[in-house]
Amino acid sequence: MRRAAHRDAARANRFCEGHFFFAYTYLGGKNSEGELAALDAWVAARPDSVHPWAARADALQDAGYLARGSAFSADTPREKFERMHELHVRALADADRAIAIAPDHPIAY
Repeated sequence: MRRAAHRDAARANRFCEGHFFFAYTYLGGKNSEGELAALDAWVAARPDSVHPWAARADALQDAGYLARGSAFSADTPREKFERMHELHVRALADADRAIAIAPDHPIAY
């Protein structure tokens, strides 16, 4: 519920966009692959803003670890490692984009 309130505030006032980043990343999103659609829409709507790129980079990193799972390496199928790698490659690309947009903004890092 709190994420929705921050999202609505960010839509009404673009200066609140940083608050949405913090709400999304720190208020308990599980960042599963299913939740990435909302971040994809935010990136599409605000491609010149550092916040959606940084939030999606963070979410993709978490989604990668969730995709890999918590089993020992020897007990983890290769496909899970491959999916984690794919998501982390996307996360790095989004982080690079965030840095390119706002190299002096600490949220990009």
